[in-house]
Amino acid sequence: MNYAAEARQSRVLSSAQRAHDDRLPEDDLEFLDTRDGEDFAREEEEELQRTGAGRVIGPEEFWQALCREPEFPAIRDRVINKLIDTRSFCVAARERMEKDAELRAQP
Repeated sequence: MNYAAEARQSRVLSSAQRAHDDRLPEDDLEFLDTRDGEDFAREEEEELQRTGAGRVIGPEEFWQALCREPEFPAIRDRVINKLIDTRSFCVAARERMEKDAELRAQP
């Protein structure tokens, strides 16, 4: 390939990349890195705290609430059984058991 063909190919690829990039949505999260964005985030956080809508639920609190629901144990067991029946779980379980056996066999 000669220089002219390489240059033409480079321009075509560059043009295609630019066209692709122009179709992508603009990343508007960079706004949060500006002073206005920091003010916006602070105001949103204050509003969420004031209204209570932004209350954080910890994993322990979430788990306890799920366990209090009468239908949750059945749902939990059904999901666990589906996960156990998947091929990836069976493969991972077999690999783990083999690894455990190897570790036990070592002195």
